[in-house]
Amino acid sequence: MSITARELEDLVGKMLGEGVPAGVVSRVFELDIELVKDEQKKVRVRKYGTEDLNDYLEQMQWTPSKWRERYLRTAPHPSSPAMSLPSWASR
Repeated sequence: MSITARELEDLVGKMLGEGVPAGVVSRVFELDIELVKDEQKKVRVRKYGTEDLNDYLEQMQWTPSKWRERYLRTAPHPSSPAMSLPSWASR
């Protein structure tokens, strides 16, 4: 069974997208490691928005902080009428 260059490229992209290490993909398909690493960078940019996973993890840490900050700025004060229980719930 032979595969086309396009099919090989798709397989490599899918494997990298699923987290198969570049070295393994390189050895299995007997491809130059640098070519596989370049493809891995493209996959990471598509998947995470950056090729550097440290950047991605940093973004993931800051995003919840932004949400908390926004919530705290917009949340009603505990004594406001919006925070009181409805009459049916206070029984």
